[in-house]
Amino acid sequence: MNRERVKGGIGMNRKKGGGRTIFRSGIACLFGICLILSALTGCAGGGGSRESGSLPMQAGGGEETVESSAAGEGASQEIYEVQVEQKEFSLPDHLLGVQFDGERAVAFYSLLDADSGQYDGCLYEYDIDLDTFQPVLEDLPQELLGGSVNWYRTSEGNYYAYENTGSFVCLDEAGEELCRREADGALAQITETKYGETVLYYSDTRVETFDLRTRKTESKGRLGDIVGGRLLAPGYEKSLTVLETSEGICELGLSDLARTDYLKWDRTPYAMEGEPVALRQVSARSCEILLYLREDGSYRRDTLTTEPIREDGRTVLTCRTAAYVAPSLRNLAAGFNQSQTEYFLTIESMGEGEDYEDYVQRTAVDIAAGRGPDLIGEAALSSPLAMIRQGVLEDLTPYLEKSGMQWSDLYPAAYSGFSYEGGVYGMAYELYPMTVYLREDLAEDMDEKNIQGFLKLLERKPRVGETFNKDLFYTPAKILLLLLGNSEDLQGLVDWDEYTCSFQDPLWAQILEASGRWGIQEGVSYSKTLAATCLGYDLKSYTAADGAYRDAGMVPVGYPLREDMAVFASAENIGINALSAHKEGAWKFLEYCLGDEGQSKTDYFPADRKASKRLLDEAREEALEKSRAAEELAEEYREQGLFEPEQQPDVFRDGKGYIITQERIGEIEDMLEECRSMPLRNQTMVDIVLEESGAYWSGDKTAQEVTDIIENRVQLYLDENG
Repeated sequence: MNRERVKGGIGMNRKKGGGRTIFRSGIACLFGICLILSALTGCAGGGGSRESGSLPMQAGGGEETVESSAAGEGASQEIYEVQVEQKEFSLPDHLLGVQFDGERAVAFYSLLDADSGQYDGCLYEYDIDLDTFQPVLEDLPQELLGGSVNWYRTSEGNYYAYENTGSFVCLDEAGEELCRREADGALAQITETKYGETVLYYSDTRVETFDLRTRKTESKGRLGDIVGGRLLAPGYEKSLTVLETSEGICELGLSDLARTDYLKWDRTPYAMEGEPVALRQVSARSCEILLYLREDGSYRRDTLTTEPIREDGRTVLTCRTAAYVAPSLRNLAAGFNQSQTEYFLTIESMGEGEDYEDYVQRTAVDIAAGRGPDLIGEAALSSPLAMIRQGVLEDLTPYLEKSGMQWSDLYPAAYSGFSYEGGVYGMAYELYPMTVYLREDLAEDMDEKNIQGFLKLLERKPRVGETFNKDLFYTPAKILLLLLGNSEDLQGLVDWDEYTCSFQDPLWAQILEASGRWGIQEGVSYSKTLAATCLGYDLKSYTAADGAYRDAGMVPVGYPLREDMAVFASAENIGINALSAHKEGAWKFLEYCLGDEGQSKTDYFPADRKASKRLLDEAREEALEKSRAAEELAEEYREQGLFEPEQQPDVFRDGKGYIITQERIGEIEDMLEECRSMPLRNQTMVDIVLEESGAYWSGDKTAQEVTDIIENRVQLYLDENG
């Protein structure tokens, strides 16, 4: 099935990944720190009371953009209990479109003759509810049934067949062509309003209406930027219902695109677990979403019914985090809320079009003013170390000891990332192991398994058509981060005991030179991959990536440090706001995340040893069964003379990636135990190094000039924070 046609230009931008963003620029300015100090010494206000309105979307291309209406801001204050009814189903191959036709959910598809490679000329309709199908149009040309064509049927019975390239054809219910035109740009979707006005939505977020009678379009403006994607559907009267994958559901007036928020994800525990392909607003409190589930290729129908949380006796808690973390946290929040009669948790993330630095600055100011969230994700903090040292985050050690949990229940990387001077100020509920893969022949040539050995290898190796992962844009800054960013003391250039630094160390000169020499250059083609980084999403994706690298002759070596090569565990550490009035409730959520039920809902590797053991034991049993099957098959082939004695069939691949083997399970167990936390104290210093090194890479300053500036700035930072 062509999944691009299913999406129709809608992209569910749920990134797997995360961890500490080293490029943060330490924007906790003097004003913010003064507010925090003032709040800590004189404010007794509680957290969890912030009521955030909708933020205006960013402008695009100077055209009209959507602004939040007063009604929209008011609506976004509601916190909703969401009842979700879910039903899974399958759809035919060669899918050409999915939509709601009134109350019915239907899909359009065609049939492909495998021998001739031609479609049978029919457009079929599949009724998802009744599980029936029928041909609706016949004798259609091949170009309307294959490729990247999408189909949409209007309430009047006309059909639009359109391509992402921008052209579309309109046919009547008998298949007669009514019009054909080239659209002005890439079409993401065609839909309509309740009263039958045809709406064209473009990939650059422009909205137009199309009048079939006059063949004319009318511009309505631009929706603006958003993290994720959008799906449009008919709204009430002359309006559109819009699902935004990272924000929620809103209604747009078609005349001016005035926005009224209908359901904000950050005010619910609902976690969208798939890619939306069709939407229907049933009533003011209910909607239906058809989702494509990428994991297994199936579909699901989610019926959402909302009830505002008012006087039901529960205390509302808030957790603020990054947009890419929010979906998995909402899934955990949903389970937590179902298990609770005392608390109700909502997840906040960065607003529409909001700049990241503005977002973390707003979080700092909100915390200082006593209106911050009860729980704070690492990605919402500009400088976690500064927040810990200023007492913004609560020490979680007493909570964990009181709960009966043991540190030994968790992998060290789950709590060491936010450990500071005997306290733990943040916990990770899941881990993303990160390691460097190196060509096997080069790994064998490393004299020392550390940063010195890695740099010597780069110095000896002539750069002829090779780079760090030729398919990714490894700039000098990324190379420098790979060599420097995972070391808390910047590879020994910083002495945290004395709060001093020395960038005159020859090691720094080697790092700076290597980053400039190996950083990818614009317009240069690279044919070979020297090294690459791998982020472990979950068991299957990690082993798939590992298998692909090993097939390419690469082996995992770890990130280079002064003493060894190490695997790092990136994670989203979550802490409790020290000013929250609901700290016990906030801990209850962290306790839920680290308990059996919460750990069963994680998207990545669980932080709890027992949960990972259950996961790996299941994989071990699967690998054992496949190994037995391989042995039986091999013996059968040998008896038939099809195999040499030493040959063994590869049954550990499933066509999509790598199926885990017994040997690999042992390696993963060791990796999770030995994973190191991402450094906590080096963020601001790495920002300084990156900012100043640019002048060397561009040729504006010598290496020594850049080194002197970096040393002065880093020492000033250490003097101010020692």
